[in-house]
Amino acid sequence: MTDLLERLKAAMADRYAIEQEIGSGGMATVYLAEDLKHHRRVAVKVLRPDLAAALGSERFLREIEIAAQLHHPHVLPLYDSGEAGGFLYYVMPYEAGQSLRDKLAKEGELPIGETVRLLRDVVDALGHAHALGVVHRDIKPENILISGQHALVTDFGVAKAVSEATGREKLTTAGVALGTPAYMAPEQAAADPHIDHRADIYAVGVLAYELLAGRPPFTGATPQMVLSAHVTEAAEPVTRYRATVPSVLAELVMRCLEKRPADRWQGAEELLPQLEALMTPSGGITPTATQPVTATRLLARKRRYVVGAVGVAAVALLLVGGWLVGRGSGAAAGGAVDSRSIAVLPFTSARSDEETEAFTVGIHDDIVTQLSKVGALKVMSRTSVLEYRNTTKNMRQIGEELGVANLLEGGVQRAGNQIRINVQLIDARSDEHLWAETYSREWTVANVFGVQSDIAQQVAHALEATLLPEEMERIQTVPTDHPEAYEAYLRGRTHAERGREREESDLAVRFFEQAVVLDPDFAAAWAALARERIWQYWEWTGFDEEPAARAALDRAIELAPDAAETHYAQGFYYYYGSRDYDRALEHFMAADRIHPGTAEAPWAIGLIRRRQGRWEEALSAWERALQLDPRSAMLVSAVGETYRFMRRYEEAARYLDRTISLAPEMQAAYRERFRTELYIANDSVGARRFLEEHRDRIESGSLHDLRATLAYYQGDLRAAIDIDLQHSPSSFRAIAVSCQLLGETELARAYADSLLSRGRMRLQRVPEHYRSVPYRTVLNPYLDISTAHAVLGDTAEAIAAAQRATELLPVARDAVRGLDAVWNLVRVYALLGYENEVLEQLEYLLSVTSFWTRWQFRHDPLLAYLRGNPRFQRLVGRG
Repeated sequence: MTDLLERLKAAMADRYAIEQEIGSGGMATVYLAEDLKHHRRVAVKVLRPDLAAALGSERFLREIEIAAQLHHPHVLPLYDSGEAGGFLYYVMPYEAGQSLRDKLAKEGELPIGETVRLLRDVVDALGHAHALGVVHRDIKPENILISGQHALVTDFGVAKAVSEATGREKLTTAGVALGTPAYMAPEQAAADPHIDHRADIYAVGVLAYELLAGRPPFTGATPQMVLSAHVTEAAEPVTRYRATVPSVLAELVMRCLEKRPADRWQGAEELLPQLEALMTPSGGITPTATQPVTATRLLARKRRYVVGAVGVAAVALLLVGGWLVGRGSGAAAGGAVDSRSIAVLPFTSARSDEETEAFTVGIHDDIVTQLSKVGALKVMSRTSVLEYRNTTKNMRQIGEELGVANLLEGGVQRAGNQIRINVQLIDARSDEHLWAETYSREWTVANVFGVQSDIAQQVAHALEATLLPEEMERIQTVPTDHPEAYEAYLRGRTHAERGREREESDLAVRFFEQAVVLDPDFAAAWAALARERIWQYWEWTGFDEEPAARAALDRAIELAPDAAETHYAQGFYYYYGSRDYDRALEHFMAADRIHPGTAEAPWAIGLIRRRQGRWEEALSAWERALQLDPRSAMLVSAVGETYRFMRRYEEAARYLDRTISLAPEMQAAYRERFRTELYIANDSVGARRFLEEHRDRIESGSLHDLRATLAYYQGDLRAAIDIDLQHSPSSFRAIAVSCQLLGETELARAYADSLLSRGRMRLQRVPEHYRSVPYRTVLNPYLDISTAHAVLGDTAEAIAAAQRATELLPVARDAVRGLDAVWNLVRVYALLGYENEVLEQLEYLLSVTSFWTRWQFRHDPLLAYLRGNPRFQRLVGRG
């Protein structure tokens, strides 16, 4: 029992016997009490102490007297108000029923007939209050109680009383919001001092929207974002979220939500007859909860859809290099939009806690996966649709940007052991609703996957896509029967997908491990654990992670050897773990056969083909991936980087510009674009201009590294050294080489000693049985050691270490990173003064697909001693 509650009990002991706290909000705490005079149970609302101090009792009580004048069947009356022991309070009847918020949390969106009935009660109450000059200012589900079949509006006049008694400035200082962000009219959000009854009409529109759609019209990560949306953004039609809302009701709701008060219904007296008309048999409201799409209606819609598709079939799209970079469209190269193409937009949820978010994202991801198992469908990857969460774009815009004919959207709600999933399929070009369904089930894994399976089948049927028997078997497979294991798995996936930070990766591993402990036969969780562990081995030198990854992989293979998830785990194990690209390719191609409708398999196949030096095949695989994931910055960046490898710089620049547009935070794209700019015109002017134009977006570390690179190739070694010393003092290799070229021998040797120590220390950390693995943690120490010995003049040691690096990772094994070892050999030979050996390696680098160019060799200070060599001049040209 808190001191505050004891003080309250003592202060009110002569009038009310306080029993217990039953609720709290932004302005007050609610207590259940007994009215000692009238022997009845009441709800006593006590203002927050800091707010009460800011208000003062006299003005607050004078203003709240207005609310006491309201006597209406749908208004919860005000019994009493006063001040006691420093507490400001007001008293209302105690209603044992639930609030409308409780009802929404339990049931989700409401049946249309019930929604209209409740709205009618609320508007009727508002009409009575507005006639007496009282504006509620805080209409929301929490302030509406359900009594039998009717609504009771509570807290009338409280927000106005607080506002009038303190003024907005004082109120802001007190930390209280006048109204709730999700329900505030634009004039409230903008702090307009001239707010009238039409602010309540707007709030009714928000309320109606949430009752029908299961979500308010505007959401955001912060209250400020929501308030801004109310002022600046147009609400999406409510039919986008619920196709069965009659047009007359939808228009009524959207008129309530007009930004300008003059464009809304001008009062409750104007709105009330509209709602009452909708409650009549001829008013357009189907008395059931949903209006099912019958087979006849669906067939009629499909006929109209096919006619429309014929009309657009003649529209040709540019090839992937043009349509993606120029327009950002996901349409198939060279043809019309596929009538069976579909994107699943991010699902919504009424709650925003981490567990609910993971569950909602997981359901969305699983539905994408289920649909991708239907080979006849073209399903957009999840990464390309994430940006459309809370978007203000309409269906046509989204469809055009993604290059799809159809969109599936929906929401997920959980209350206790019940789940509710609502979905609707929309023709993106006509905004016509092809199919809609709401699933209410007890929360079990079997039920969740049963719903997902049914959605996949219904979508396939609506889009006239043939569902093969083996595909049907795959979409009906339930991965686990353990709810807690499934939820842990979903949370693991959420952390794995959020980014590549170690903290997120460790959380992913923890949840995957929790899932397999709860259900040791959960094959998909074992496969996910194997993938995350092998990523940790690759990214963070986690030698302990490799055997853990192998153990998890072996268990996945034992449980589900033919599952796509298992093949992906095997593919990445061989890709990251041992650079066994042939075996990795086998498993990625197997996954592609099982899930032909996903971008992940062609994405991975392209990575393998590039490592194998099969560049055109890599681009071909990525072209297919881009059709399914056109807005993946990582994928677009890989294409741009590959074009730079192939010395096709104009194409590289277009794709890298597209990457920066999609993901301005992606630092690798700026580095690649900078290097591309160096070679487009074979000078550094464009590269310098690029750095200046993007200096506010490039992280400081990357910016300094690129400026040092630019100074180096311009021959300003002193500037390059100064930048490294100031911003990257651990760049021992670059500093040692530049100092050597400047003739600062002592400084060069000092950094070479540090470089040698670092290389040896890194190599010592590698367990003995990993030292022959072509892994960067093994390769990099040899690059350090060989360069250090070359600067120190240890010829035999330098060459031996450099050649060891080329043996560990030959170009024949890895056409991308194997070239790093070749370039290191060039550097070592050049530091030692060898000419023929350097020229042989330069000729080789120019004869194969690689990053290196004649301009780079011509301007590299390390190769300046060769500029008088006729063979070098013939190789690199003049200028």
